[in-house]
Amino acid sequence: MAFRSVQRLMRAVQLREFGAASLLYVGSADVPVPKAGEVLLRVKATAVNRADCMQRQGKYPPPKGESEILGLEAAGVVEQPAGAWKM
Repeated sequence: MAFRSVQRLMRAVQLREFGAASLLYVGSADVPVPKAGEVLLRVKATAVNRADCMQRQGKYPPPKGESEILGLEAAGVVEQPAGAWKM
């Protein structure tokens, strides 16, 4: 399987501060580098779930070592694998 080169920046929904949904905005973020056993995904669709809403309100921090970017549920195309992985 051939993979394309990866961009350095991506669009992401971000928070100015914890609080109302009006504080969300689409901004630029560095493209994450996948760790061993992970893949970099080119997102085609994403969703916001209860944990994302609670994180926006400052009531649910992301798991230690994980991204603070909202929308952890996603579907897309594998852009870059990091070591062995399986679906």
